[in-house]
Amino acid sequence: MHKAVARDLLRKAGWSEPQLVMALRIMAYDGARSATDTPEVIAAFAERSEDAGEKAAWRALAAKLSQDPQQAEALWALRRM
Repeated sequence: MHKAVARDLLRKAGWSEPQLVMALRIMAYDGARSATDTPEVIAAFAERSEDAGEKAAWRALAAKLSQDPQQAEALWALRRM
């Protein structure tokens, strides 16, 4: 997937630029190895958060990735570039 297409897909799905940047950092730091394990990596990050609001926000994003694998593919495409 082309980077611009991936970013557009995620923006239309409600992702903000700061969420995209942080998700890419989480994926790199926590060692996401494919689009299919990206939701689990984001969910694991959510569980480590001490702030309830942040935890809920990252849980919701992990759920979005699980429910729509195309979003996980788009996020993975941004990470590879």
